[in-house]
Amino acid sequence: MMSKEPMMSEENPQLLSRDALLSATERRYKIVGPLPVRGGHCRIRSLDEQEAASVEAANYTSGDLDMQKMLAANCRWIVACLVDGAGNRLLSPADVPRLMKWDRADVEHLYTEVKLHVRAKQRPMEEIEKNSAGTPAAV
Repeated sequence: MMSKEPMMSEENPQLLSRDALLSATERRYKIVGPLPVRGGHCRIRSLDEQEAASVEAANYTSGDLDMQKMLAANCRWIVACLVDGAGNRLLSPADVPRLMKWDRADVEHLYTEVKLHVRAKQRPMEEIEKNSAGTPAAV
Protein backbone atom coordinates (compact mmCIF):
# COMPACT_ATOMS: atom_id res chain seq x y z
CA MET A 1 0.00 0.00 0.00
CA MET A 2 1.39 3.43 -0.99
CA SER A 3 1.54 6.34 1.44
CA LYS A 4 -0.62 9.39 0.73
CA GLU A 5 2.32 11.63 1.68
CA PRO A 6 4.73 12.20 -1.19
CA MET A 7 8.33 11.08 -0.62
CA MET A 8 10.76 13.95 -0.03
CA SER A 9 13.53 14.08 -2.59
CA GLU A 10 15.54 16.55 -4.61
CA GLU A 11 12.59 16.89 -6.99
CA ASN A 12 10.16 17.13 -4.08
CA PRO A 13 11.96 19.07 -1.31
CA GLN A 14 10.77 19.55 2.27
CA LEU A 15 8.76 22.78 2.39
CA LEU A 16 9.13 25.13 5.35
CA SER A 17 6.06 25.85 7.44
CA ARG A 18 4.91 29.38 8.26
CA ASP A 19 6.32 28.96 11.79
CA ALA A 20 9.67 27.81 10.42
CA LEU A 21 9.80 30.74 8.00
CA LEU A 22 9.02 33.33 10.68
CA SER A 23 11.22 31.93 13.46
CA ALA A 24 14.44 33.70 14.35
CA THR A 25 17.64 32.30 12.91
CA GLU A 26 20.95 32.10 14.70
CA ARG A 27 23.56 34.69 13.84
CA ARG A 28 26.43 33.28 11.81
CA TYR A 29 30.09 34.10 12.54
CA LYS A 30 33.28 33.66 10.57
CA ILE A 31 36.96 34.29 11.30
CA VAL A 32 38.73 35.94 8.38
CA GLY A 33 42.28 36.90 7.65
CA PRO A 34 45.07 37.40 7.92
CA LEU A 35 44.75 41.01 6.81
CA PRO A 36 47.29 41.69 4.03
CA VAL A 37 48.98 44.70 5.70
CA ARG A 38 48.05 44.68 9.39
CA GLY A 39 48.23 40.91 9.68
CA GLY A 40 46.08 39.14 12.21
CA HIS A 41 42.56 37.80 11.95
CA CYS A 42 39.13 39.33 12.54
CA ARG A 43 35.72 37.91 13.38
CA ILE A 44 32.68 38.98 11.39
CA ARG A 45 28.98 38.34 11.93
CA SER A 46 25.98 37.96 9.69
CA LEU A 47 23.32 40.67 9.51
CA ASP A 48 19.58 40.30 9.47
CA GLU A 49 17.67 41.95 6.63
CA GLN A 50 16.85 45.06 8.66
CA GLU A 51 20.51 45.61 9.62
CA ALA A 52 21.69 45.13 6.04
CA ALA A 53 19.01 47.50 4.71
CA SER A 54 20.14 50.10 7.23
CA VAL A 55 23.76 49.87 6.00
CA GLU A 56 22.54 50.24 2.40
CA ALA A 57 20.21 53.14 3.25
CA ALA A 58 23.13 55.13 4.68
CA ASN A 59 24.28 55.68 1.06
CA TYR A 60 21.23 57.83 0.25
CA THR A 61 20.14 61.38 0.99
CA SER A 62 16.46 62.16 0.42
CA GLY A 63 16.10 59.02 -1.70
CA ASP A 64 19.01 59.85 -4.02
CA LEU A 65 22.33 58.04 -4.05
CA ASP A 66 24.88 60.28 -2.34
CA MET A 67 28.34 59.89 -3.87
CA GLN A 68 30.05 61.35 -0.78
CA LYS A 69 28.37 58.72 1.39
CA MET A 70 29.26 56.01 -1.14
CA LEU A 71 32.94 56.77 -0.55
CA ALA A 72 32.61 55.36 2.98
CA ALA A 73 30.22 52.50 2.12
CA ASN A 74 32.83 49.74 2.36
CA CYS A 75 33.89 50.93 5.80
CA ARG A 76 30.27 51.07 7.02
CA TRP A 77 29.84 47.39 6.04
CA ILE A 78 32.99 46.54 8.02
CA VAL A 79 31.77 48.51 11.07
CA ALA A 80 28.41 46.72 10.97
CA CYS A 81 29.96 43.24 10.91
CA LEU A 82 33.25 43.29 12.85
CA VAL A 83 32.83 41.68 16.30
CA ASP A 84 34.87 40.40 19.21
CA GLY A 85 35.01 36.81 20.44
CA ALA A 86 31.71 37.21 22.32
CA GLY A 87 29.90 38.60 19.26
CA ASN A 88 29.86 42.24 20.41
CA ARG A 89 30.47 44.92 17.81
CA LEU A 90 34.03 46.25 17.97
CA LEU A 91 33.43 49.50 16.10
CA SER A 92 30.76 52.18 15.83
CA PRO A 93 29.74 54.48 12.98
CA ALA A 94 31.96 57.14 14.57
CA ASP A 95 34.96 54.93 13.63
CA VAL A 96 34.27 55.09 9.87
CA PRO A 97 36.59 58.10 9.28
CA ARG A 98 39.45 56.20 10.96
CA LEU A 99 38.83 53.12 8.80
CA MET A 100 38.92 55.38 5.74
CA LYS A 101 42.60 55.96 6.58
CA TRP A 102 43.45 52.22 6.60
CA ASP A 103 45.54 50.72 3.85
CA ARG A 104 43.25 49.90 0.93
CA ALA A 105 44.40 46.26 0.86
CA ASP A 106 43.07 45.65 4.38
CA VAL A 107 39.78 47.47 3.72
CA GLU A 108 39.21 45.58 0.48
CA HIS A 109 40.04 42.23 2.10
CA LEU A 110 37.62 42.73 5.01
CA TYR A 111 34.91 44.29 2.82
CA THR A 112 35.05 41.35 0.39
CA GLU A 113 34.78 38.84 3.25
CA VAL A 114 31.89 40.77 4.82
CA LYS A 115 29.94 41.03 1.56
CA LEU A 116 30.35 37.30 0.91
CA HIS A 117 29.35 36.41 4.47
CA VAL A 118 26.19 38.54 4.50
CA ARG A 119 25.52 37.69 0.85
CA ALA A 120 24.94 41.33 -0.03
CA LYS A 121 24.75 42.19 -3.68
CA GLN A 122 27.40 44.31 -5.32
CA ARG A 123 25.94 47.54 -6.73
CA PRO A 124 26.79 47.92 -10.43
CA MET A 125 29.02 50.94 -11.06
CA GLU A 126 26.76 52.06 -13.91
CA GLU A 127 23.87 52.50 -11.45
CA ILE A 128 26.07 54.48 -9.08
CA GLU A 129 27.20 56.81 -11.86
CA LYS A 130 23.67 57.15 -13.27
CA ASN A 131 22.27 58.16 -9.87
CA SER A 132 25.05 60.51 -8.83
CA ALA A 133 25.86 64.05 -9.87
CA GLY A 134 29.33 62.99 -10.94
CA THR A 135 32.28 60.82 -10.13
CA PRO A 136 34.76 62.01 -7.52
CA ALA A 137 38.00 63.40 -8.89
CA ALA A 138 41.12 61.31 -8.46
CA VAL A 139 43.35 62.43 -5.61
